Amino acid sequence: EKDEKKKDDEEEKGPPCGPVPSNEKITSLQKRIRSEIQES
Repeated sequence: EKDEKKKDDEEEKGPPCGPVPSNEKITSLQKRIRSEIQES
């Protein structure tokens, strides 16, 4: 049971580069950069 609980806690945290509520600026920048990369 303890092992399963640890696994759930880790999954809830997610990766450090995961989505953050206050990253709308970053998201818009990423979209713009991706489109520029695809064009070149």
